[in-house]
Amino acid sequence: MSLSSLPTGTISDDGTGSRTYPPNSTNPGRTPAEIGRARRSADATPPRDVASIRRENEALRRANTQLRDKLDSATRDQQDVVDHYERLLAEFSRQDAVGTSPRGHTPRPRASTPSLSERVVATIRRRGVRLARRVAQSLGFQ
Repeated sequence: MSLSSLPTGTISDDGTGSRTYPPNSTNPGRTPAEIGRARRSADATPPRDVASIRRENEALRRANTQLRDKLDSATRDQQDVVDHYERLLAEFSRQDAVGTSPRGHTPRPRASTPSLSERVVATIRRRGVRLARRVAQSLGFQ
């Protein structure tokens, strides 16, 4: 069967057979070109006068300037906070080097952290005591 003999499911609006279009039940009698022109004209925005475009442009420029000013202000505020904390850190570093706290008091010596070997010995001692208690209980000594 040749391809030209297969049905296409389309109809020709102009009768010449050079181009076919799918059947259009919503717009009978209108060609796709007419439908496209109608859609384009409906989608087009109405023309605006130059004065209204200039007013809108100026309003957008003012809003843009205000937003830039707010951003600059927020950036300055953020930098002020960073500078403040950098000064505090520098002050604490100086005071640590001298050995005083920010309020002028000498800091309390911190408890030294036990070394690894001390922690291991303490763990073994605790477990040994527990084991001894269990053995004593099982033998009836307690």
